[in-house]
Amino acid sequence: MWPVLFVAGVGCSEQPAIEREVSIAGGGGDVPIPVPRFDVEEEFSISVPERLDWLFVVDNGPGSEPLQQALVDELPDLLGPLTRSPIDWRIAVVAADASATDLGALRPLGDVQWLTPESDLAGLAEGLALGASGTRSSATLAIVAALTGPEADGFLRADTPLQLIVVGSGVDDASPAELPPEGFDAWLEAVRPDASLHCLVTTLEGGSCAAHAEASGGAAAILEEVDPVAVAAAGLTRDFALSRWPTPDSLSMWVAIGEATIDFGPSDWSWTPESNTLSFRDFVPGAGSTVTVSYIPVR
Repeated sequence: MWPVLFVAGVGCSEQPAIEREVSIAGGGGDVPIPVPRFDVEEEFSISVPERLDWLFVVDNGPGSEPLQQALVDELPDLLGPLTRSPIDWRIAVVAADASATDLGALRPLGDVQWLTPESDLAGLAEGLALGASGTRSSATLAIVAALTGPEADGFLRADTPLQLIVVGSGVDDASPAELPPEGFDAWLEAVRPDASLHCLVTTLEGGSCAAHAEASGGAAAILEEVDPVAVAAAGLTRDFALSRWPTPDSLSMWVAIGEATIDFGPSDWSWTPESNTLSFRDFVPGAGSTVTVSYIPVR
């Protein structure tokens, strides 16, 4: 199972840059010798899938109403990357109450069962107010029910990447005996290889949700910092892996959007040596843009 990122390195070029001089001792003293220096430029084109389906799986157990309100408060930031992209998206909601007789059923979002780019997003806030009548919270059982039962018929589309967004404490009350024999992660990979599970939880310590997210190529974040999930679930990224090891002080980065070019300074991005990845701190390159990274490779 892989993330839905559609980022492709479309070019890597090496070209002469400013020369440097080294001194070589000779009979008449040190002789400066020009040595060519080469810059590498790597380009990454940003594209997104044509369609995405988002299914929220939300805890509605005792004490969950503040969590649901926190999610509603974060909706502008959570939905921003998705709604600003030219994607045919759908959004639906199910409750995570494993004791419900209608486990996996889509919850009403205003007067519809799911939202589209033409919908009034106010219906989502209404649909996420699920109350706290549930008695046993299990996002995994709710996902199994939604993907295997008739409740989500019509919402889930073939050949459309599925983004499962689990909202809760991160703790799942399902027992192994209640889940598919091969385990939840292997089952999800087999049933929906295009699915990624993301977590928005009260804490990343303990619980199993973050592990499921990692297994499916999804993102995990606390509810007060939804940005990693917002970006990943929209098929976008801030992270760009370099093919060669750069001289750190030579790195530069810019983005072409149509005919415009935006330059970014060192305060706008960070380099992670462990993965040789350059990452924007705040900026998210949109669909159709091209990210270029220039640097002098270590030789």
